[in-house]
Amino acid sequence: MMPTTAEPAPVQSDSNSSAPLHTELGRTRLRISRLALGTVNIGGRVEEPEARRLMDHALAQGITLFDTANTYGWRVHKGYTEEVIGRWLADRPARREQVVLATKVGDPMGSGPNDHGLSVRNIVAACDASLRRLRTDWIDLYQLHHIDRRAGWDEVWQAMDLLITQGKVRYVGSSNFAGWDIASAQEAARRRNALGLASEQCVYNLVTRHAELEVIPAASAYGVGVLVWSPLHGGLLGGVLRKTRENTAVKSAQGRAVEALEHHRTTIAAYEDVCADHGLDPAHVGMAWVLSRPGVTGLVIGPRTEQHVDGALHALRTPLPEPVLARLEELFPPVGRGGSAPTPGCPDPTASCPPARPVRPARPARPVPTHERKGLHDRAGVHRSPDRAARVRAGTRCPRAADQAPRRQPDPAEVPDRQPVRLHAAQPARRPALHGRAVPHAAGSPRRHHGVRRSARTAPRHADRAAQHL
Repeated sequence: MMPTTAEPAPVQSDSNSSAPLHTELGRTRLRISRLALGTVNIGGRVEEPEARRLMDHALAQGITLFDTANTYGWRVHKGYTEEVIGRWLADRPARREQVVLATKVGDPMGSGPNDHGLSVRNIVAACDASLRRLRTDWIDLYQLHHIDRRAGWDEVWQAMDLLITQGKVRYVGSSNFAGWDIASAQEAARRRNALGLASEQCVYNLVTRHAELEVIPAASAYGVGVLVWSPLHGGLLGGVLRKTRENTAVKSAQGRAVEALEHHRTTIAAYEDVCADHGLDPAHVGMAWVLSRPGVTGLVIGPRTEQHVDGALHALRTPLPEPVLARLEELFPPVGRGGSAPTPGCPDPTASCPPARPVRPARPARPVPTHERKGLHDRAGVHRSPDRAARVRAGTRCPRAADQAPRRQPDPAEVPDRQPVRLHAAQPARRPALHGRAVPHAAGSPRRHHGVRRSARTAPRHADRAAQHL
């Protein structure tokens, strides 16, 4: 009797858990597990035999979303992780019907000028290469690994429409996009009457909450599912202080976590104390907090052992108590209310922005009386300043007026007699000169010269000057 091939373990249902294990991806009808098996460690810290056991255990526990990328496995060679997954799928073809397979495109695969980016040529070629490595006929979720600002969205959607028409791709997602990039992609897809993005994969955790500003609101507005990666910030929220004291931290994770720990040591110490007071594991708390946030569809985990998978499932099925959630909001406030945000040009993205320059408090306004605020007008209509107006009301126009001697009036006898003004005889009238020259009039009468009115006293003198030019 020939031995029969063992069938894969059935996927567990959600009936025995307090939180559903499966949900719909964004506004699509594609159902995925809220925990996605991230495969970035396969080919590096996880060898192929261990990776096979890890994928078997995850699928048996109901985790159906497997996330990878065409560049994963670079420690061996780029594409090695997809090859491991492809061999695992080929061993039991029935697994492919259970797994929702997601991979990425866009990062450099070679040194050629067309081996990276989101051009039509690279997207189509990279998809065919991923299909060969994965040993499958289709990709359920094809994600744009990073934004390519040199490629227009019409070109990107043209490539994706071609792959969808050929049956090689089912849905399109994005990764590490900004909120504006999500909006631009969706508006371009709407003009083409296409579905657009189905998901966005972004970094989001207690330490790095900047996704709450634009990415998650934009994804929610356009019906895009949010898959979160790095929920523990490289092990920083997984009990790094305790593991460092016990010397049980993984070397690679320890180095990354210690680098960020220099900026958050006090906060992380308080965080681990809160977890210890409530009998909770810090790693479970960090993942449970992300899963409880509004707008989050699922969580991409990167386990190295089967125990890590079970811990993530426990975090999904065990909601955090309200006192713990309130304390976490105090320790890690949102961006804009004291929380940390990436600083441009800073080598550590977890570093907080420099403190803002203190603002000088405004001086209290002194109530000003109406007569001082508006000034005072004397009888002649001259506007006086508020200080002068106050002195006028007080009876002292100038503080030095009382000290000054009265001005001496001149004696009429001392004033020399003025000679009487001689009035010249009237000059004969002449033709008016051009360019506004004066025209002689009767002697003693006011006249105009260049538009200036002359008085009776100065008119004869100007008349003599005008006669000299005749």
